[in-house]
Amino acid sequence: MSNSLVKLSLCVLALLIFTKNVSAQTENNLVNLPGSVPPALADAVYIGHHDPTAMLHVLISLKLRNTSQLHAFLKNVQDKNSPSYHQFLTPQQFTADYGPTADQVNAVANT
Repeated sequence: MSNSLVKLSLCVLALLIFTKNVSAQTENNLVNLPGSVPPALADAVYIGHHDPTAMLHVLISLKLRNTSQLHAFLKNVQDKNSPSYHQFLTPQQFTADYGPTADQVNAVANT
């Protein structure tokens, strides 16, 4: 068998293997993207689709704002020599100063 024929046969074989793998992935509609699976789920076993009519509850956390000021506040609220010592914030004050803005919350809630 000539060298060109061997190369062509290997290319056809590789193409067939690749095509089979791609069709198997698309048949199941499952494609793993690198880095998309959290380590805690790495060993999870797929058992089927979720009921599309069922309500799915999702909890989303948004980053705090003004973190350097928050760290300074936390240090001062615990410092006996600080005028802010034990001057704790209400949840409303904390949210106003350090929580996500209404625009940030709405951007997530409305997508």
